Amino acid sequence: MLAGFCCVFAAVRGADALYIGTSVSYGENWNLWDNVEIDDDVTVNADDINVNLSVTIVNNGVINGNINVAPGRIVKIRNSGVINGSIDVADGGRLVQLIQNSADVTKINTTDGFDVFVDNASGISLVDLGNIANGANNIIIENSNLILDGNASIKSNTPIELVGDVSLYVEDTENLTDGPVLSNVRGDGMLHVFGGDAGSLYRLTARVADGNLYMDYVRDTDYARVLDNKNLGNFLNDLRKSNANDKLLAALDGAKDIDELNAIMSQSMRLAPMKLMTSVRMLNFTEMSRVRARGDYMSLMPVALFADGMDALGGAIERTYGVGDTITLGIAGYVFSLNQSDDFEEYKSALYGGNVHIAYFDDDIFARALAGISVANFNIDSVFNGTDTVSNPMGLSVYSVADFGFVFDVAQNVEVVPFVRGGVDYANIAKLTDTEFVAAAGANLLVDFAGYDLKYKYGFGIAADIRGMFNVDAEMHILSPNDGFAGTVSVGAVYDDIVGFGVKVGLSAAATF
Repeated sequence: MLAGFCCVFAAVRGADALYIGTSVSYGENWNLWDNVEIDDDVTVNADDINVNLSVTIVNNGVINGNINVAPGRIVKIRNSGVINGSIDVADGGRLVQLIQNSADVTKINTTDGFDVFVDNASGISLVDLGNIANGANNIIIENSNLILDGNASIKSNTPIELVGDVSLYVEDTENLTDGPVLSNVRGDGMLHVFGGDAGSLYRLTARVADGNLYMDYVRDTDYARVLDNKNLGNFLNDLRKSNANDKLLAALDGAKDIDELNAIMSQSMRLAPMKLMTSVRMLNFTEMSRVRARGDYMSLMPVALFADGMDALGGAIERTYGVGDTITLGIAGYVFSLNQSDDFEEYKSALYGGNVHIAYFDDDIFARALAGISVANFNIDSVFNGTDTVSNPMGLSVYSVADFGFVFDVAQNVEVVPFVRGGVDYANIAKLTDTEFVAAAGANLLVDFAGYDLKYKYGFGIAADIRGMFNVDAEMHILSPNDGFAGTVSVGAVYDDIVGFGVKVGLSAAATF
């Protein structure tokens, strides 16, 4: 049926057209052999308009008269004006009402069957279309955009055929029911439906069952469409392609609204890669706060750090040099295997770094400065930095602090050293940078005494800074002067606002000089 229309339309488009730009009267009969276009504000009068060939009539003005279609002829009428008269179609003839814009949606007066053809139209109301097509044989909608007014449900006795790409905008999505939106629908066209608030996690889909068109809300998991940040959406879509069972995507797909979706994304280290540096900075903080023994020694120390959502296993090597009785210089290096996790997945990294430090200690004043660097290679294929996808990210942290305090002798070989601290911790990962300023206060308790052939040095420290970090550290240093060997047991507790509480344990063997 539709193919016949297309062939006829193509034929008449190539014919010459009669243009009527001024009002005219044709008397009793106007025999029409050509396509005709009637301009705005033009009136054409004729008792009978006889269509003798298949033609197209485009009426933007007023036609006063009856239109008679000869047997076997097809007349196509596009009417945005007024036709004061009836349209009679002889046996074998055909009447087609062509609609290409909303102004063409007008009622024509005919007692014979006709077809409505919506061709490349935009902004056509389905309700209005249903009203003018009452009694039509067929409604054909091809490559057009239509509007479903309100929450209307259109029950059509006329078959509606969809051809090509047809879009339907639903004005009132909140009041959609489970019932059909359109009835008597057929055709192999592709129907696209739109509606709802921008940014909604749900989208409308259309399905045709038993000739009825239904609309359903489905959870949209195409995040390039859901999210305003299209790069982030594409990142998540690519993640699904590489791992359809990804736990982060499973959590995102279960979100009921945008707020819940954003809350889930904010918890992911993959989507907020600077969070991967939190554990690195916690290790930095333990290095800043460690109570070190004074003197000349070299130590090897296995170290373990355990906290909520992270653990670090590794070792450190340190060499210190005593300069006179008041100054100690030191250099240290460390290597860790670092495991971190969020609510969705685990992240492994190899961390290595080191620091240099100098301390001044006399009977009255304590001063210390430390500077270090930590590098972490993360075993994660890709992260999103807010703008771009970054593969195989590497984290870099540079930290430095200075402590200053006073020494109080509270008992023989027992000193209390309250101090203040200032410094900086810079982090860089996945093209993101962050600088945290360190301002802290704390105190050290130092105990030093000698036995028969061993010397014992105990250090207890506590420090808290404005970043929400808190550290308690204890070291026991045992020295055998005769053998030139020493050992250290180190235990510490650290708290971070993000990671929570952690415990650090170390045990070293040292050679003294």
